[in-house]
Amino acid sequence: MTHRLVRRLVFLVTLSVLLAALGFALVVSYTPRLSGVAVGAQEPIKALARKVYPVPHPVDGPRFADCANCHARGARFQSPANHQTFGNHTCGLCHAFPRPPEAVVEVADHTFGWRSPLGEAAKQHFNLPDRCVLLSSLEQVVTGEHCSVRPDGQVCVACHWAGRADGGVRLDNLEDKQDLIDRGYIEGFVSEQSVKPPNLKRLFADWQVRGYPD
Repeated sequence: MTHRLVRRLVFLVTLSVLLAALGFALVVSYTPRLSGVAVGAQEPIKALARKVYPVPHPVDGPRFADCANCHARGARFQSPANHQTFGNHTCGLCHAFPRPPEAVVEVADHTFGWRSPLGEAAKQHFNLPDRCVLLSSLEQVVTGEHCSVRPDGQVCVACHWAGRADGGVRLDNLEDKQDLIDRGYIEGFVSEQSVKPPNLKRLFADWQVRGYPD
């Protein structure tokens, strides 16, 4: 009787281990790995038959060193309640995120920023057609109605406002520079999936790789 009970226990333990291993294999096979490929902010990734969205911003900067800075309970972009025990090192198991942008700064005096104006060197280097960009900041270019950096002369808010919000991007209600970054607009703008003019991608990628200076 004792031997039979021992054999049954051994069988149950072995079965439990096999089922656990099978479950783990299924989780791994359906969980996306860190891809290193820039992805759209709203592009769903299949993981365990659920919609798992990629992170819309790079994670190599100081601001993003700790996910809890933005995703703790009570934060503006808090994570779901069942994520509260997860550490930073686990995020990449389910959420893909963009690779760090390539270094694109080629001219030392590219000192423009959100509130610092563009100069002649930046205008020439990025082939910006309108003279209005001189002494204009990125904030004025992005949210203003009088200065275009596009070859067709269109201003950004002509398409990205409440009435249109092309591509889900709305620029007429930005709170500040950080709001623009947190919404993932810059990452989407410079990604390969964007159809924006290449020189403008390089312009904003330059600003991004320098840490979004003011």
